[in-house]
Amino acid sequence: MKKNLMMIGAVVSATLVSATLVSAALALAGCQSGPAAQDGGTAAAADAAPRDLKEMVLVPGGTFLMGTGAVGASQPIHEVTVSSFLIGKYEVTVGAFREFVEASGYVTTAESTGKGGWSSVYNWMVVPKLNWKNTLFKQTEEEPVCMVTWYDAVAYCNWRSGAEGFTPAYIVDGTEVSLVPGADGYRLPTEAEWEYAARGGDGSPGNYNYSGGNTLNSVAWNGSNSNMRPHEVGKKEPNGLGIHDMSGNVWEFCWDWYAPYSADAQTDPLGPSSPTTRVYRGCSFRESDVQWVLVAWRHEPTKDMIGDNTGFRVARSAH
Repeated sequence: MKKNLMMIGAVVSATLVSATLVSAALALAGCQSGPAAQDGGTAAAADAAPRDLKEMVLVPGGTFLMGTGAVGASQPIHEVTVSSFLIGKYEVTVGAFREFVEASGYVTTAESTGKGGWSSVYNWMVVPKLNWKNTLFKQTEEEPVCMVTWYDAVAYCNWRSGAEGFTPAYIVDGTEVSLVPGADGYRLPTEAEWEYAARGGDGSPGNYNYSGGNTLNSVAWNGSNSNMRPHEVGKKEPNGLGIHDMSGNVWEFCWDWYAPYSADAQTDPLGPSSPTTRVYRGCSFRESDVQWVLVAWRHEPTKDMIGDNTGFRVARSAH
């Protein structure tokens, strides 16, 4: 475990005669040339361009009311101020995680311990053969990675930071993980950052039930529309910041340890210092209880949870 965690862009020319012939042919065919046609071509090319599944979105800092008075664990509502940060437009994908594993030689917790992971297909029993490469879903590279632990997510963050020239955000010593003050590298979002971004940040209406709207199936893969499996990221409507899948698809790990909320106003909270279990947010493709998909809903996973509906997205401090 310790060893794994520390490893961390023709030129085309034509004669005047051929250009005239082409223009004539277009006219005879009823086609349009000139700026309008060029714009159409550009738009088509843009639509066909591959997405950057590692894209980060700037979330300007601000103050919001975190939590809800309607759900026990998400009470009480309290004022939170967060500094500006960046967060993944999409959940970390199988392809991105595979790049990390192949470049670093990292072995996930499910693989290294031989314990496997939880799957509802097996009535939520732990099945040794299950891991991020074998989730029973035959996942594509553009689906969110799952069957990973919080520690696997931390290892990915530190590796990606180094690969992209940033200062790693974490110091890892066995199972002890601490934040590096002022580091610009990738990390998991705090629970406050996660909810702020899910709500749409400062200037968002802030009263949507789900991340991006009040119509669940428009913004989230959930138990009623997912066929009980994860889906390619970014296929549901985004929220006001352009972030996808913060409701549904897979649960997402946050930095914080889980603990009841305080009613006190806070600035850039990091959660409690006492170890419990790590919070995850956003719900998944499996749950049909709409309460669980609420943007304010918070969940305390089973300790060392490795589930077929749990993944993560990354964040970075904006310096």
